[in-house]
Amino acid sequence: MGFLRLAGACGLAAGALALAAFASLFALANVARNANPALVNSVADDPLAPLLELHGQLSVNPGRILDQSVGPLALQSLTREPLNPVALRMLAIQASARNDPGRSARFASLSERITRRDLFTQLILIEQAVQRNSIPVALHHYDVALRTHEGAGNILFPILGTAISNDAIREALVPFVRSHAAWIPSFVQFAASEANAPQTTRLLLAAGPARWPSLVRQNAPALLTALVNQRQFALAEQLLLQLPGTPPGVLRQIDFSPQTTNEVLGPFAWSAVNGGSLGASFEASSEGRSVAHLFATPGARGVVLRRVLSLAPGAYRHSEARSLGAGDASSRAFWEMKCLGGQTSEVIWRGPADQASYRATRIAGPIIPIGCTEQVLELTAVGGDGDQGLDLTIGSFILER
Repeated sequence: MGFLRLAGACGLAAGALALAAFASLFALANVARNANPALVNSVADDPLAPLLELHGQLSVNPGRILDQSVGPLALQSLTREPLNPVALRMLAIQASARNDPGRSARFASLSERITRRDLFTQLILIEQAVQRNSIPVALHHYDVALRTHEGAGNILFPILGTAISNDAIREALVPFVRSHAAWIPSFVQFAASEANAPQTTRLLLAAGPARWPSLVRQNAPALLTALVNQRQFALAEQLLLQLPGTPPGVLRQIDFSPQTTNEVLGPFAWSAVNGGSLGASFEASSEGRSVAHLFATPGARGVVLRRVLSLAPGAYRHSEARSLGAGDASSRAFWEMKCLGGQTSEVIWRGPADQASYRATRIAGPIIPIGCTEQVLELTAVGGDGDQGLDLTIGSFILER
């Protein structure tokens, strides 16, 4: 596929170069010029003000770039101020509009030689690299723009976030991750959204999570949550198992521990769901493990603990130790396991629900069918009808075959 067609599919070309967007991107002159170039032009002999005034008109009427007056105006500005990227890129844009890519490239190159901090020039150079089918050169100018202009991410991150769905573009971006480019953390945080999570994960995996562990750990919860929501379990588990410091068997480790309650694991860790009327928290026990403490006010009912697992098929035994702080016969807390697969989740097990406090030792637990490769386990708390509600501590919870 030619790169222009590739750009059309993946969005690597800087679409912000459209003439109608000039007004929002032209940030090169001083504050007075930007605020009112027509006024500056009328009261001062300023070599840039006429171009800026023309620029404001282009945002309303892009076709004015083809006016015969544009070239002489830009050349006059260059005569008075030779180190003038504004005039050079105006000439580059006009040449491009006149289908003269060679002339446009020369003016854009001259503008960059004057200053690499000109965002608009970098956008022009990105566009020209796309037209030459050059991914590395386009990404080089992305890098320059993002390193030298604070606002470049607002324009380029949405484009690049979509573009990395293409294997070639994602592969070309890997060296920037491995070299710890300054803008990569902001980009990864942006691209870790629901829509871009799969390609962002593939980028980090290709770069090697161990190359930049803090970057991966910081974004892992959002990425893993998005991947689970999209049922991209294989990709989620691949990222999870490459997280620095993650125990290899964590997906099948059921108990409460510092490892299984680590927020870095996202939905694959025990998470407490807290609200005004119910909630849960984890506390360290004297044995170095963790215990779960949960509460529900009278009449309240809802999920307070949740975790995604990847247990092997088979029959499991359930062991659990609970102690009741407050509650009556109408208050309780019960487990429910669902099989994650399609758009709906199938319930495959409900734990004891007849009372809040009990001690179980290897009683019958869930039977996980073949094909149910991922499960979500939830604990629902019920405050009941009494005045005390529910206050419960779970000292241990184990499922084992």
